[in-house]
Amino acid sequence: MTVTETTATEAKEKTPLEKLQGSFAKSGKIVILPDEDTELFNGLIGSLATEGKNEKGETIQLTGYTDWTVKAPDTFVGGILAREKDGSQIRLIAFPDKATALNDAVVQDWCYSKYVAAFAKAATDPDAYEAQFTVPSGPLAMTVDTDSFYFHVDEWIAVLEKRGLKGVKPRALKYALENDIFAQGKFPAFKDWDKLIDAMAKDAENHGHSTAYYAHCKATRAIQQYTRKLVTLAEDTLESLLGEVSASAGEPGTAPSQA
Repeated sequence: MTVTETTATEAKEKTPLEKLQGSFAKSGKIVILPDEDTELFNGLIGSLATEGKNEKGETIQLTGYTDWTVKAPDTFVGGILAREKDGSQIRLIAFPDKATALNDAVVQDWCYSKYVAAFAKAATDPDAYEAQFTVPSGPLAMTVDTDSFYFHVDEWIAVLEKRGLKGVKPRALKYALENDIFAQGKFPAFKDWDKLIDAMAKDAENHGHSTAYYAHCKATRAIQQYTRKLVTLAEDTLESLLGEVSASAGEPGTAPSQA
């Protein structure tokens, strides 16, 4: 094989199944949600099959995993393929859909306890603002994994810049998603924030991230413009401002004038 052929082989794009197999080999766990397409997941399960011998010496097909889904109720429509921490075996389990899970009193109590803890954590955050505590999902955006925003932020900035929106930085984009009045002031030429939020949320969902952050943005970004403290010079005179600047600069004999 020539150097050129080697490079071409190494650069060959992996198939979706190969990528999923690589992810499982690395993490030892793959989750399929109830409303997700199961084709790739089933392909991964099928790829674990191996040939073996039964007691009679006959060749048989072995699944390569322990199946714990057989006795699960019909409402357990999600799936998890997981390797034990010691690597000794792989097991397939099922879990219930959201409605079934949240109908269980024990799950409700556990979720509410976590929910209250999220409120308490958000209340101590120096970047918290009042509007977050006026909708049920508000504080959750401060506690969820912000990888849903950052994992493709550079690519989304490139999309916006390609359409003519210049000067976009990750932090400014994040503030613009969260705060309508900031977005209007920083990027007055761009108006399709809701459409952008929906697109970024779908991108995050397609890559296995939570969309809670984007749900929070849509719920609170318009409210937030009424909660920012107004900064004004109404109580200052021209003399007092000039005196304050001179005093800060350490210029001799320049004390701030009294209004």
